Amino acid sequence: MNRNLQLKRRLNISAAVILACGAVASIVIYLKATSVEENLLVDGFLESKAYRHELERYGGKLNVVSDDLLRWFNSLWQGETLAFTIATITLLIASLLFWLARVISTDLKG
Repeated sequence: MNRNLQLKRRLNISAAVILACGAVASIVIYLKATSVEENLLVDGFLESKAYRHELERYGGKLNVVSDDLLRWFNSLWQGETLAFTIATITLLIASLLFWLARVISTDLKG
């Protein structure tokens, strides 16, 4: 059997398995996730003008932007948002594998 054909099949099977596992994991996480408990005192402080002013005072506007980015990134790994994050990563990886399997030529040897 042609090695490229074997590779194509393995890539397609891998992509299908990753897609199935990621879908199941995302659904289970979504169903089991509880809403993220908000600590109003801490969240209120982190959104306050005084906190943002101190961030800007010590590190400039880039510090404020990096703090916002870091808090957004951390929010991706909690609760229901985690299910959507895993679903997105799963779709990207499976799509890449399906695409690689499609572009591999079966006519070439070795």
